[in-house]
Amino acid sequence: MLNDMNRTSLFYEYYAQWIEVYKKGAIREATLAKYLMTQKWVEKLIPEVKVSELTRTVYQQLLNEYAKEHERQTTLDFHHQLKGAILDAVDEGLLSRDPTRKAIIKGKTPKTKKIKYLNQFELHTLIADLDIKDTPNWDYKGNGGFLPTKNKSSVRKIQIDWQIVVKFSVLTKELPPDKPIFIGELKIYNSTVNDVLARHCKACGISEISIHGLRHTHASLLLFAGVSIASVARRLGHASMTTTQKTYLHIIQELENKDVDLVMRTLSGL
Repeated sequence: MLNDMNRTSLFYEYYAQWIEVYKKGAIREATLAKYLMTQKWVEKLIPEVKVSELTRTVYQQLLNEYAKEHERQTTLDFHHQLKGAILDAVDEGLLSRDPTRKAIIKGKTPKTKKIKYLNQFELHTLIADLDIKDTPNWDYKGNGGFLPTKNKSSVRKIQIDWQIVVKFSVLTKELPPDKPIFIGELKIYNSTVNDVLARHCKACGISEISIHGLRHTHASLLLFAGVSIASVARRLGHASMTTTQKTYLHIIQELENKDVDLVMRTLSGL
């Protein structure tokens, strides 16, 4: 289809076809949706710009306009999603030069980030408020089945403590081996569970987090307890320790400060 495009074609149309040819069926639906959203923004911001008119100045103006409504990281993602298509346009002779070269990424001042995890005291407070019974009463249902995991490392086995083992043994006692655990008669949405958790956090007077925040809490407590980044990365299903380091950089920096004190005490005692 891209062979039908030429230098006088509108850029947003070229980009739409590029997504169809190179991205559709090759990436996850959630990622594809981001590319399609980028295409809509391009159509909105430069609807009349032709492929041949995409100079460095025009491209920078496009980024600047997008940055007025988005934070810098979002603008950087927007830039990366466009760059692949533009470089292909250069390779195909539709553009004589790469207009993305030396692009300057701007963006709105980031909003104050919400706390995504609980500290150990907050976690104990929450568990006490939840009043977890000996017999689990989880009851979830989804209509779409299970989608493939984000990457191969997401399919993993992890060790769990004996208390969780007891909970799951009750939950799975009468279930066939091939039946999903968290499925029942009721349909429960992620937002519903988040609302329930937020109410409990508010009642406890602790930081309000999402259900996904419990994953962050789990990882944070392990790191503070001295568990290695490599082990935490495997437990979380991260394909690379770099992901873990970026996600929990604030905690790693705190641990490094504690390490400095330990190093100084050790050296002074020599």
